Amino acid sequence: MSDAEVDKMMTDALSQDKEVVKQEVDDIEDEMADIALDDDDDGDDDDVIIVDVDKTMQYLSGKISFEEFTDIMESSVVSNEGNAGDSILALDSTVSPESPSFVSAGKKVRQRKKLPKSLEGLMGEANMRYMRSEYDEAVKMCMEIIRMAPNAADPFHTLAMIYEDLGEREKSLQFRLVAAHLIQNDPDEWLRVAELCREQNNVAQLLVCYEKAARLEPRNREVCLERCNLLEAVNDIKKMLECYRHYLEILPIEDSGEYMKLAREIIQKYNDRNELDKVLETMLAMFKKHPELVNDADVNSLLEMYISKGLYNKALIILVKHSGVLLCDETDAVVVGEWNDVDSMEFLKSANVARCVLTQPLPIDLRAKLVVCLIRLKFTSSARELMPPLLSENPDEIGDLYLDIAEAYMSQGHYCNARPLLETLVQSNEYNKAGVWLRYGECLNALCELETAIIAYRNVVEKAPCHYEARVSLSAIFQQLGRQDEALSALSVGEVPTESSDRTLDVRLAILSCQLLHSQGRHDEFIESAKRIIFSFSKDIIDTRKQHNALPHTRMWKSRLGALQYASAIPLDPAIKPVDASLHKSPATTEDLWDIYLKLCRILIDRQEFDEFETVSIMALICPLFLYNQAKAFETEFICLSACIMSRNGQFAYAFIREHCVKNLESNRAWNTFCQIVTVSADQRHNKFCLRLAMKHPHNHALGILNGHNALVAGSYKHALGEYVAALRKTPDDPLLHLLIGITFVHMAAQKFPTKRHVLTIQGCAFLNQYLESRGECQEAYFNIGRAMHQLGLFSTAVVYYNKALTYSAAISEDSFDLTKEIAFNLNLIYINSGSFELASHISQRYLVI
Repeated sequence: MSDAEVDKMMTDALSQDKEVVKQEVDDIEDEMADIALDDDDDGDDDDVIIVDVDKTMQYLSGKISFEEFTDIMESSVVSNEGNAGDSILALDSTVSPESPSFVSAGKKVRQRKKLPKSLEGLMGEANMRYMRSEYDEAVKMCMEIIRMAPNAADPFHTLAMIYEDLGEREKSLQFRLVAAHLIQNDPDEWLRVAELCREQNNVAQLLVCYEKAARLEPRNREVCLERCNLLEAVNDIKKMLECYRHYLEILPIEDSGEYMKLAREIIQKYNDRNELDKVLETMLAMFKKHPELVNDADVNSLLEMYISKGLYNKALIILVKHSGVLLCDETDAVVVGEWNDVDSMEFLKSANVARCVLTQPLPIDLRAKLVVCLIRLKFTSSARELMPPLLSENPDEIGDLYLDIAEAYMSQGHYCNARPLLETLVQSNEYNKAGVWLRYGECLNALCELETAIIAYRNVVEKAPCHYEARVSLSAIFQQLGRQDEALSALSVGEVPTESSDRTLDVRLAILSCQLLHSQGRHDEFIESAKRIIFSFSKDIIDTRKQHNALPHTRMWKSRLGALQYASAIPLDPAIKPVDASLHKSPATTEDLWDIYLKLCRILIDRQEFDEFETVSIMALICPLFLYNQAKAFETEFICLSACIMSRNGQFAYAFIREHCVKNLESNRAWNTFCQIVTVSADQRHNKFCLRLAMKHPHNHALGILNGHNALVAGSYKHALGEYVAALRKTPDDPLLHLLIGITFVHMAAQKFPTKRHVLTIQGCAFLNQYLESRGECQEAYFNIGRAMHQLGLFSTAVVYYNKALTYSAAISEDSFDLTKEIAFNLNLIYINSGSFELASHISQRYLVI
């Protein structure tokens, strides 16, 4: 048969296939659903990719990038097993050679059939066009197949080969990646795509390909090792170490040398990254898999990990299993040996361990750790038998081991056993250091050898002047001995070199010194010391360049800026230095400083040093320790407000109370304080503030009365009368409002040219009588009515009310509330003006003589 006849037959067959495609396009989706159902019945656990047709066409038309399309495909993976972990280790723990989903190296995996039968003919024609180099037609056919079956990988394969022949290698790679995503369960396909990525130097996509292949073949050593190398090349240390740990797990047991070498390298890298938990996990895996290959250095490293975590029982078991240590009872019977499978603290507690036997020579550092573990586990007698070889060593060489053993003894309260070790260390050349002297001092202090402990702590302070614990302990010992001046001196750092000075330490010691001064009743020194501490915290943010960064946006923002401006003008001692910012959010330091601040405020109030109290409270207002604590920030604001009232600084206090009134409109206490501050400040700014606030809150009772007061003082009697009457409608039984309305009418009647003087007078008297009824007969009520009559010129009536007022005592038994002198003085004036000098003299002699 000739070539022309063959081509004709193939063309006819393809034409028939096209007609079939056109007739069955409507049935494609049903057929694909049947295919998916059949695949589910196969029982495979492979992932299924479901790709949206619109997204695929958007990518092919260039509307979305390849990265966006791959992200969509990644998110479209629907796993029958649920969401699998990202870690290779997690995958490996669920995969075994016996499991159905295990894929061995080189084994072909059955690919899902994604292409419907009705499109296989069109796919075959596209492949034929590709073989004939009819690329345009082949591309169009593949695009049509993708439009109708976007989950099929075959058209993407063909497109990849077409663009590779056309020299568009990047686009070819993209189509191969799409095909690999659609197949999903073929590791060889991912490895082939990885090689293409390597050729194009696409490292990021190369890592993705190897990650996919590693998930499908978790026990393929070559893939895992190559992925490790790539992660190391891109400096992704965390993933690299995880990958190497997985590589260790899949190494055969016979490759023990490679395992140990790689495991030690991984441990070193984790140590460099300070990931101690990972170090411990890797070491435990190494000890479990190849226990016969671990050396003394490995055992020492694992012991250090366990001891640092306080797992002394596990450390002791490691020594038993790997260093020939036996734990025996009083009859020399072995309680715990390397053949025992015990690692619990409960067993060691119940075990009767009297001796510790070494079946092989033990390096000195392992012997020291064994002693530490025995002491910590309360096997002190067994530890004591192991000490002679350690004591025969040069302390300059193994002083750190001596110190570990001494600290173990001290932790268990065996200070007598720790003392000779520490004495040996402080007498050595290499370990005659502050840290060792500190432990020696603690040991002597616990043994109640206070004088010797003082010498030890003084050595610490001499070698490390900024050592906080040593100074505190030294001060405490001096207090026990009754040497108070020396106790204070121990808390004073004094002048130290700049490079070794520590402002944090200085402040902490100063706080302790303040507490000690207060406990001794030395208030003058306490005030100066406390002020220095508070000013040192606030000094750093007085600089205007730091204001907005230092102060949080609270309701007192404007007041705090005012405090900064005020504090900037306060002359501070040049010796006061700013405090280290590390203390600004320290809870412990905050509580200590707050306690000192409250004590300082009480002392200044008791001594009536209100100006100093005001200065201290303003500096505390901008103290960072109080700013970052909401409750304390509120308290500092209230204390500062109280200080301003006591010092008669109404201008600064006005900003505080104004903000409080805005936030607490219904609080009578806030408005009463507002009135008091306005009286102190004699400032007229409050008029506009009250009017503007009343426009926003027209039904506020307190604001109405205050606006009435302002209008009355300003002479706007009708405005005042309107405010008072509106308030009276809300509280008709309030005697104060009746008094205010009556006084307003009296003022209107007392004007020079009133139109209805008599009517106003009658109305005023009516409200004043109503006031007397609601208030009750008392000194205050009669005095107020008498003053009103006195102002109207009704002297005879005023005399009657003044005399009635003199018959009553003050409502509150305090001199400041007694109106007798004021009543007698007014009555005396009336008598003098009327010519009744004898009555005036009588009143003066009776009530006005001091």
